[in-house]
Amino acid sequence: MKKKNSCPLDGSWAQEHCSSYKENIKNDSISACTHKSECAELRKSLESNLDSSITTTKKILHKGVPKIFD
Repeated sequence: MKKKNSCPLDGSWAQEHCSSYKENIKNDSISACTHKSECAELRKSLESNLDSSITTTKKILHKGVPKIFD
């Protein structure tokens, strides 16, 4: 069972590219992150769909998370 105050990207390399993660951790506000559902889908895509993960990886490296959701 996941903790309420956890990030869907915990343990993923993509978390290092999230501009809001460190600030959310600092403020103990992960549970209030507005991008949790998008990040959950992002992680699912990265881990299960090779074709999609290549494109998504390029977007993450270029723009970062959560800017890729704009």
